[in-house]
Amino acid sequence: MENRSKFLIIPFWSLRNRLNALEVLKSIMIVILLLVTTVCATAQQIAVSGVVLDQSGQPVIGATVQVQGTTIGTLTDADGKYSLSNVPANGTLNFSFIGMAPQAIEVNNRSAINVTMSETAVGLDEIVVVGYGTQTKKTLTGAVSAIQAEDLSRSVTPTATGAMVGKIAGITARITDARPGASTSIQIRNYGNPLYVIDGVPRSVEDFNNLEVNNIDNISVLKDASAAIYGLQAQNGVILVTTKLGKPNEKPTINISGYYGLQGFTTFPQHSNSYYFTLGQAESAQNQNQATTVTPDALEKYKTGYFNPETGEDYRSFDYYDYVIKQQSPAPQLFLNASASGSTDRVSYFFSLANLHQDAVIESFYFKRTSVQANLEAKLAKGLKIGTQLSGRLEFRHQAGVPGVDDYPNIFSSLLRNWPTERPYANDNPLYVNNTHSININPATYVESFTGYTDDRTWVFRGNAYAEYDFDFGLKARGTFAYGYRFNGLECFEYTYDVYTYNYIDKTYDLVVGGGNKNPYLCKDRYLWTDVFGQFQLSYAKNFGKHSISAVAAYEQTNSDTKTLKVHIQPPNNYIPLLNLVNCDQVDDFWYMAARASYIGRFNYNYAEKYLLEIVGRYDGTYLYAPEKRWGLFPGVSIGWRISNEPFFSPLNNIISDLKLRVSSGVTGSEAGVTPFGYLGGFDWATGTTGYGLVINTFDGTQITGLRPRGIPVTNLSWIKNRSTNIGFDFSLFNGKINGQFDFFERLRTGIPAARYDVLLPSEVGYTLPQENLNSSANRGIEGMIDYSINIGPVNYVVGINGTLARERNLKTYKPRFGNSYKEYRTSVEDRWSNILWGYHVIGQFQSMEEIANYPVNVDGRGNTSLRPGDLIYEDINNDKIINSLDEQPIGYATGTNPMFAFGMTNQITFKGFRLIADFAGGAMQTYAPNQTGDLVCPYSRNGASPQFLLEDRWHRADPFDPNSEWISGRFPPTRKNYSTHSNFSRRNDFYTLNVNYFRLRTLELGYDVPEKYIQKIRASKLRVYCNISNLFCFDNIRKVYELDPEVASTDGRVYPPSRVFNFGFNLTL
Repeated sequence: MENRSKFLIIPFWSLRNRLNALEVLKSIMIVILLLVTTVCATAQQIAVSGVVLDQSGQPVIGATVQVQGTTIGTLTDADGKYSLSNVPANGTLNFSFIGMAPQAIEVNNRSAINVTMSETAVGLDEIVVVGYGTQTKKTLTGAVSAIQAEDLSRSVTPTATGAMVGKIAGITARITDARPGASTSIQIRNYGNPLYVIDGVPRSVEDFNNLEVNNIDNISVLKDASAAIYGLQAQNGVILVTTKLGKPNEKPTINISGYYGLQGFTTFPQHSNSYYFTLGQAESAQNQNQATTVTPDALEKYKTGYFNPETGEDYRSFDYYDYVIKQQSPAPQLFLNASASGSTDRVSYFFSLANLHQDAVIESFYFKRTSVQANLEAKLAKGLKIGTQLSGRLEFRHQAGVPGVDDYPNIFSSLLRNWPTERPYANDNPLYVNNTHSININPATYVESFTGYTDDRTWVFRGNAYAEYDFDFGLKARGTFAYGYRFNGLECFEYTYDVYTYNYIDKTYDLVVGGGNKNPYLCKDRYLWTDVFGQFQLSYAKNFGKHSISAVAAYEQTNSDTKTLKVHIQPPNNYIPLLNLVNCDQVDDFWYMAARASYIGRFNYNYAEKYLLEIVGRYDGTYLYAPEKRWGLFPGVSIGWRISNEPFFSPLNNIISDLKLRVSSGVTGSEAGVTPFGYLGGFDWATGTTGYGLVINTFDGTQITGLRPRGIPVTNLSWIKNRSTNIGFDFSLFNGKINGQFDFFERLRTGIPAARYDVLLPSEVGYTLPQENLNSSANRGIEGMIDYSINIGPVNYVVGINGTLARERNLKTYKPRFGNSYKEYRTSVEDRWSNILWGYHVIGQFQSMEEIANYPVNVDGRGNTSLRPGDLIYEDINNDKIINSLDEQPIGYATGTNPMFAFGMTNQITFKGFRLIADFAGGAMQTYAPNQTGDLVCPYSRNGASPQFLLEDRWHRADPFDPNSEWISGRFPPTRKNYSTHSNFSRRNDFYTLNVNYFRLRTLELGYDVPEKYIQKIRASKLRVYCNISNLFCFDNIRKVYELDPEVASTDGRVYPPSRVFNFGFNLTL
């Protein structure tokens, strides 16, 4: 391994130096934690008790009493009483309860504090982060949803994207590949990938996904015109992330948390056994009137698993699923996090160090991540403060060097395609790999010491620094600078190896000449991304009686730079992972840059917090378009009316505590249809490998780097404009016991790039006309959420439900034309819903040969001569007595995308220190369309095996050796070996295609807050222990058919499915 670290194509710290730097950071964190612990231990503390009553004098049961700035707290009992020890004598107690106004009361060295709480609609004064500032929830005019740290941490997940699933209206989610370290696909209203802004700076989805959940203070989601303030990058909405910082007057606090979990697949298709594998081949020959090589005696031996070690007569069945997937020893995952936070009159801080190790359920595959976060803010003088947010992480993905750099799909191929009659090792001897029918999917070659390795390392540093000055008359000036550095190093070393057969007579292992892998592979790829961000911002806020105004003006600029270098050689041996020019057969060197600049403005006005107005605008410039098309203005406006504050509404205030109507409209931009410098003419250098890029000299064989014409410059193309319109309302009932929000929305996209097909260029010129802004589409939908809370004695129950229905509709394309009315029906997208899946509707299955003989419609295109009982009957839409493309119709929705209808449900029950959490998530209006000539549909596809369900639950004759025996029904058509051209498989149909619906228990957790009296000896203020189960069960309609998880999108099922995880964790506060 030492040799590997010596070769770096892009200059960078050595691995040893990086590890040393990481150790230094860890040491600094330990010192800081010890210092803060000392401060905590020296604070003067007293015991405080009292009673909490409502305005009628009744006890408030289950009210939260917490020491401000700490996690020290308790709940009132059935008599409304509470008691706390270790309370700072000069501290403050916060009293809160759902449906009542919170109170903050100074201790002032008192040992008894009684409180009377009054009812109010809760949450309206909650501060919500919006674009370039904050607002109170009651004055929001946009469709903005927020989620706090406590709600995020309910999900024990390694990724921040996973923590958001099912908790916010407007969010759709799907994890199509759940390998360790993978992210969940998050979209806002199914628009596409959103913009992520972390601590005020635009970042990538990778930055957000690998941000430690425990470091996040809150997340806001901008879904409508409120996103217009982010302009060209906000076409799909914005997710604003704020990381933690010590709160005002927060005492120094140390938090240590961790969990240990065991992972296993939710579901995966079961590999067939040898008996059904062989029986299916006999049935296949019978169903196609062919002779079979299978005998009744051999079939019986496969059924019993007969094996004679002396003669080598082997009828055993090998379970590849059990061999590859670690069922008997579930894959572990381990997470540890230590953080410190607090504040003084002048300084606030938050430090965090975290480590995650997540194994796959496959040997030699795992993911590791170490991250550090440091947030500081200091008041240097009156009105002046400075701050910084620094973060770094190291990610490491490791896997065996199976052919192909991404080797996970190959692993899952082995579970479906290996013959159960073959064994991975010759004579089961792990020193000799068996020469199976397809050696590339023999899982014996997935052992790292045998086949090689793939190491994928990523180093990331992000740093923000800001200074802010408050002029003390409502005006603030703020400057921000941010720098990002990301380096990725990929090293893949694939070894050569031999394979063998075992001679049972001679008891020898015979080498297979030319077998195994004779094509070694060694690559070292280096990727370097840097980005610089600068912003200057002026903000103003002032109240004039009942009038309140605020405004923001800002300028910002971003620049990014990407460098890539890939080197590949054919190594001379399996031992030295070093590159040399002698064996080099590929070198690729790339460079890419981007630059954008923006002017930003926002104005807010409200009268008596009743009539609300917000106007935003952004003037964006991008490097992609021609100079005259480079800049775009993106405005937005929203208004709100708090009807519940009107005098005429007062009779209803006892029922409807708050009611607000919101309307917004705004424009964002999208960059599409153009490449960097596409507006320039001339030539590209070294593009392609033949013809233009690399010219072969026919005289002496030398290679000359060539040029390629760039084509017509793209000068008529500019932004796609996305106009979002939103109508919504927020309400609160019975003083906050029931809260809700509903929105109706549309995003109209105009100027989608397309080419003018009616203006032709001669083919001899070698290129076509550039695209222009010609087409349009719209996304439309509805979303909503409702939450309800109730207290029954000492039990508090909170439930929330949310749902989002969002779908795209094509509106107009450039001069559509069709050859006839059928072509228009079949191919037009004008004013139609997008992503419609077309295919054939199955109206049944043939029940007998007599029915087939008398059936008037030609189903298979061969006069029905290839059909058998159990084969599919297609609907003849046009009644022309033949099934062909004219009989296609819509049978499904989009495939591989997030569900068009997504919903979630959160539940929490607390009782005397116990907390039970049950969070659900689901989806509908999504389609799973398997490859109908692939492993899940077509038996023995690609000369492989088949899932057990295909070979077991099928139509077949009672006796596979008697062509006159009776037919026995099953779910699937009769078995035919690798007959992909049969009418069952060659036509996309709704027998195999499923419109998937699911509702899963995503998180089930039981936690307990250990009473303070038991943890005082370790100077702890809080200790919580819990057990957590992810993906315990799921109600869906795909598992019973294909044995797949409903979120899997791979058409052959060859992907890492979501895992069921049992976690045991703790959270300790000192």
